[in-house]
Amino acid sequence: MFKIISPQGDAYLLAVETETTHKLNGDMTLNFEVVETDDNRDLMNRITKFWKVQNVGGEADLMEFVIKIARRHAVGKKQTLNCIAVAKHISDLKRKRVYDNLSGSFTADRFFNTIFRGTGYNVRIVDKLYASRFENAGDGDTVLNLLQDGLKHYRAEFEYNPHDRTFVITKSVKRKQPYYLKDFVNAMNFQIEEDATDFYTYAKGFGNFKDNAKFQKAALKVEYRHPLADVVGVYEAPPVKDGRIKKRDILYSRVKSLVDDSLKMSISLDFLMLQDDFPEAVPRVGDYIPVGSQVLNVFEYVRIVEVKTKRNAKGKVISQPVILGDYKKRDRYAQSVSNASSYVSRIEKNVGKDADKLNNAIRVSNSIFSFVQQLNVNDKGLSAVDGLHVTAFKAKKGIVYSNDGGKTFIDLFKGSGINTDAIPVVTHQQNGLMSKEDKIKLDAMSQDGTVNTGATSGLGSIFYKFVNVGE
Repeated sequence: MFKIISPQGDAYLLAVETETTHKLNGDMTLNFEVVETDDNRDLMNRITKFWKVQNVGGEADLMEFVIKIARRHAVGKKQTLNCIAVAKHISDLKRKRVYDNLSGSFTADRFFNTIFRGTGYNVRIVDKLYASRFENAGDGDTVLNLLQDGLKHYRAEFEYNPHDRTFVITKSVKRKQPYYLKDFVNAMNFQIEEDATDFYTYAKGFGNFKDNAKFQKAALKVEYRHPLADVVGVYEAPPVKDGRIKKRDILYSRVKSLVDDSLKMSISLDFLMLQDDFPEAVPRVGDYIPVGSQVLNVFEYVRIVEVKTKRNAKGKVISQPVILGDYKKRDRYAQSVSNASSYVSRIEKNVGKDADKLNNAIRVSNSIFSFVQQLNVNDKGLSAVDGLHVTAFKAKKGIVYSNDGGKTFIDLFKGSGINTDAIPVVTHQQNGLMSKEDKIKLDAMSQDGTVNTGATSGLGSIFYKFVNVGE
């Protein structure tokens, strides 16, 4: 249930399913559908574009949306209304324009404060960003386009805070969180996508030249070649040209980032809300978390770049697919190999002296790796996973078991002892603490000790909770 407000300020409550999509840099959309009933017919006929939507995630959710598209179609004798809304702060920046000409070198603080003047929104810069040169920016362009252009110039990102209507500009929206995502525990349907549409393995950079000079005459030149160039070949990127850059390390970093970021890799999965076992696991764009998939051999720290949340008519989350980016497994592998090679080189210089220590270290490491491969260790405890079957040891609950991939757990052993309710009941169809064949034999045994297939002594029931002899 959420609040919907007309342009005249009339507010109503609407109970329908919703779907919000939140992407990096504040791109948010809302979709919902209203089916005509006797109770909502009058309201439904009034809803159109420019109506505002509030409290989609509950009363504490201050994010606002503005309806941009309202489609109506007939289903039998009733109508259905489909609405698409966008985040109000994005809509407001799109309808505001900057008429001044912005040319020359601008610090990030000066540029963003200039374009946000008179918008009704605040801007705060939390990281040090280098000045950048603009040519004929503004000139009637929208604030939204100038914001996006500024983010490219300063290589920055933003996060919107609805509590104080502030755009927070930072080098990277990234928050390290205490929870994790793992297949068959709190995530399902892992997918990895690689996009090589604009993929580069080589680039050049040119710096330290005057505005009216050709970049080919630059006093500072650098180049960067990615290790993948030896595997897939050389794919040249557009050159980085910035005459204001005088330091080699700054120009090299720009060139390297251009190449490294060109191979876009993302992981998508279905997030499972498990508030009892993972109360802190509420995915947000910018969360930097460990992700593990035994099937796809993925064990990496990655950043959430998109969250799609579906809620029922009561506002409860029913599904939450997420997309994670910044996944560069090849780079991490290369770095690991480099670190290992460096370590081995140091050892080789003193092999005789440290041979015994090295052998002991190898044996201990192999034991640890063997243990880790069999058990999953995290801040919640230890767990062993076999498909949808999960057995875990938790400090507060003891040993628990799940047969649905971790959605629900039952206690096996607690501080008070064995949970007898968790012991499988033996029947003529399934095994328990004894085999089903032995139960059939015991049940067929008469009280004088002879076997009578027509008798039912119930002796087999002694192995589960009660004894019922002679009935």
